[in-house]
Amino acid sequence: MKLKIVFCLSVLLIMFACTEDGVYSCDPSVDSWVKENKSEIQRMNRSQWLDLDENLSMAAYRAFTPKQRIQFWEERFDEIKQLPWSDKELKHISGVEDFMNNHQNFFEDKQLNDDQLDELHLFFYDWSKYALEELHWDKKVIDGILASGRKMINVKGDMLIQTEMKTRSAVVLTYSAEPTCNCNPDYFFACAPNSDSECNIKKSCKLVTRSCGFLFLLDCNGLCDPL
Repeated sequence: MKLKIVFCLSVLLIMFACTEDGVYSCDPSVDSWVKENKSEIQRMNRSQWLDLDENLSMAAYRAFTPKQRIQFWEERFDEIKQLPWSDKELKHISGVEDFMNNHQNFFEDKQLNDDQLDELHLFFYDWSKYALEELHWDKKVIDGILASGRKMINVKGDMLIQTEMKTRSAVVLTYSAEPTCNCNPDYFFACAPNSDSECNIKKSCKLVTRSCGFLFLLDCNGLCDPL
């Protein structure tokens, strides 16, 4: 009986402490999967990450090393730049790479401080404004470049849909009354671009670190709700 009580308390601590060091998912079963496979996850390249089940991919990303996160985005931007952009567009995309290379400390495990968050928001506000006004990109393209880890297949911002995952999850997900946060209102397109929804931080949800917004550098602290 005592063991059961201790186990239940451990599960509750994981479910309600998604921001603590060493916790990778609010779902205890996914969190356990990451911990059991952490050494393998920290050897993953981007192609292997893409083969993960959607239910596991973000938790796995949170277990990446700082160097691995940077390499992940470097590889993704190499993919993106293979698409038929104009020279002007390619130069603008390269601006994000320059920011990333000059701010590699942003990808460390510790939380960003207020000054770092201000710098992050200012850069991407100006970058997104230029993309909208000068390059005439729509929100879907901007969001596809800045806030998705998936493979972009065209300059319209469409993503490759993984119909068959090589790494299918055998994890039985644990659902609770309180959902996991899935957006951050400080990111311009917090919910799916062009969708009739907004990020609501008033609703109760489990906050998770480094899963939302620009290059996954923001915490998820709200829920996307229909307008």
